[in-house]
Amino acid sequence: MGTSQSNPKDNRKEVRGGIKIQLNKLYFVSNEVIEGTLYISLEEPFQGYFLSVNLLGFEEVYYSYTTGTGENESTVYVKKTNNFLNYSMPIYDFSQGTGNQAWIIQPCQIQIPFQLVIANILPSSMQYFKDKITKCSLNYVLNAQILSTLPNIKPVSGSQEIFIEQIIYFQDLPNFTQSKQAPVICSCCKSGKIEYNIQMESRYFAPSEIINIKINADLSNYRNSVNDFIIKLIGKLKMSAQGYRDYIINQFEKSTQIQVTSKQVSQEIQLQIPDNVLLTTQGQLIQMNYYLQIIPNIDTFCCVTDKSPHEIIIYLNPKQQYQQQQQQQQQQQQQQLIQGIQQQQNFPIPQNWNPIQLQQAQFNQIEQGQMQQLFQQNLAYEQKLYDNCIAIEPSKIKLDIQQQMNQVQQQNINQQQIISNQPSQQQQNQMQANEVQN
Repeated sequence: MGTSQSNPKDNRKEVRGGIKIQLNKLYFVSNEVIEGTLYISLEEPFQGYFLSVNLLGFEEVYYSYTTGTGENESTVYVKKTNNFLNYSMPIYDFSQGTGNQAWIIQPCQIQIPFQLVIANILPSSMQYFKDKITKCSLNYVLNAQILSTLPNIKPVSGSQEIFIEQIIYFQDLPNFTQSKQAPVICSCCKSGKIEYNIQMESRYFAPSEIINIKINADLSNYRNSVNDFIIKLIGKLKMSAQGYRDYIINQFEKSTQIQVTSKQVSQEIQLQIPDNVLLTTQGQLIQMNYYLQIIPNIDTFCCVTDKSPHEIIIYLNPKQQYQQQQQQQQQQQQQQLIQGIQQQQNFPIPQNWNPIQLQQAQFNQIEQGQMQQLFQQNLAYEQKLYDNCIAIEPSKIKLDIQQQMNQVQQQNINQQQIISNQPSQQQQNQMQANEVQN
């Protein structure tokens, strides 16, 4: 959603000035501390007194599906946005605790450091794009604001997108799993059961790591012949929106197989996770989960129903080495802060930049409540503007898709005309033969 400055329909008055956010890096993991510095330039008087740093998290899904059949078939276009995180932390009170609603901040230049801890429950940032109408994202924006006590004045603000990678861990999650599988042939014939005992070193992995799996399968109670077992690593992306169907796609799949030569199978295999896969993400609208599946390849000409393969959920967490590399790259880029290269919302640093050094303050519950009230009022106003902007988005998407379909149809017509205007191969041969005879 961003800030009010990104919305052209925000007609509140804007005071000259802005805030730059300096960070040592842009990539963070669970429980890590964000350390940064705010550079504030105020060029004219501003009525307000609370400076806050806000961590905003939002996820968006776009997808479509068809309903009905024949003449009643129609396409449903889904767009849903969820602002799942609106955390605000007070940094400084310019009124020095007086709570004076009419407090005026005079033109100034200020530099103030801040710290903010990332909660371990925040889902990983992610981006997925298939096409214009099938995509999703989960993003975080760090926003700094001096909130005005006047409703018709925009906050003095600045923002910076950051990336959070969640470290998922569940206590007592077993590395040993057991199950029984009863594949049904031709939807009615039961041939017994296959028993699985699967041992893994862990259920938590990172991109490029190798999964070591020890498979023990007992086929003594299964009457049909099994040629081999297919072992799949599957990444399932699920997009949801209340009131609509879910959209589920196998965003990633990798497989191997082991041959079966007896009724007792015991073998160790390895599957390497690619380096560029998405991390496990467990948002409210977006879920990216990974599974190991073991599927028997049964020797039969009949149809085999396999509704419940042996399945193990695993979790992809951030890779520490990759994290460090990203942080080093971002740190090098952030050295260009004074030129304002990284900032999403820039204001020109004055040539005579000589800021006052301030320190992050401590706030009591009353002051926090006052700041939170101002923050929520501003957030509600910006959310209303945003909702109005996207209200007609589904109809726009539908129109764009229809235009694309018309273009494809016209291209097909043009291609058919070109083909019809060209003589067939038989006609070309006959023409060549006539030329030779002449």
